Amino acid sequence: GDSVGGVPLHPQAAAMVDVPDTMEGEITQEQMDKLSMQLLGFTAHEFIFGRNAKKSEPISVSATPKLHINDPFPLKMWISDMGVKHFQDIILAYGAPERPPWSLFPVNDPMLIKAQGSRAQFHKHLLHKVGDRGFTFKPTTRGWTVGEMAARSGFEYRAFFEPGTVQRKTFGAVRFADNARADADGYDDYIHGGAIQSLLDEATAECAMIKVCVLPTTVEASFKILKKVLPNKTFHFECEIAEEIVKNTKFKVLGKMIDPENGSTLATCNATIANIGAIPEARKSRYGE
Repeated sequence: GDSVGGVPLHPQAAAMVDVPDTMEGEITQEQMDKLSMQLLGFTAHEFIFGRNAKKSEPISVSATPKLHINDPFPLKMWISDMGVKHFQDIILAYGAPERPPWSLFPVNDPMLIKAQGSRAQFHKHLLHKVGDRGFTFKPTTRGWTVGEMAARSGFEYRAFFEPGTVQRKTFGAVRFADNARADADGYDDYIHGGAIQSLLDEATAECAMIKVCVLPTTVEASFKILKKVLPNKTFHFECEIAEEIVKNTKFKVLGKMIDPENGSTLATCNATIANIGAIPEARKSRYGE
């Protein structure tokens, strides 16, 4: 049969395993999925995406409604070579949220559309501990640089990336409102330098997170604001892993904010990002293991 207790067996398992038509007691889909993996010897990634699938390929959430991509894993998995690849899978599965009513970006903003191109959207996710079961990443909706709280302060950005780790770049668009001006009611109309630095600080750290290590922290950063930045206009930004200073532990990440109308660079950031996962003392202090 291809089901147990009325619960469909994973198709790959059904094709290879002879399962009785009936089984005593109730069994959940999650238990059945895990049984399928054990029977077939699949890794979790192979089970979710197919044995022959490339680990950086985007997935269709609608095509895999019974999968548990957000299940917790031990911290050692997240800091292994598989960590970034599975993190990208989570980001791709989450996709692009609908435009919220408080968004600073106009509907069908051409500069936002241009920044994305054919790239995937990267919504900010942070690590969460799930009891004693391990860790997983969950979307962040409220914070200094994220969500309605940030928009009220006059700041909103969208980040994009190309799946995989060969290209070590990220891209995005940002928009500042009057509340991010040095004096929202004054004569000067320029955006406060701290808001620009917040963007580039966030963008460089997220570039490291999606490309080289899922537990980054900025240990040093220098900024240059080269031109006046105005409110209520969409700008682009780009970040790149420029150098692996210490193997798998410390990275140099460069970021810049660009005027898409003329291609001029408005501000730059030179950040040193450390991988907490590769530093036992820091890892234990923050995550307890």
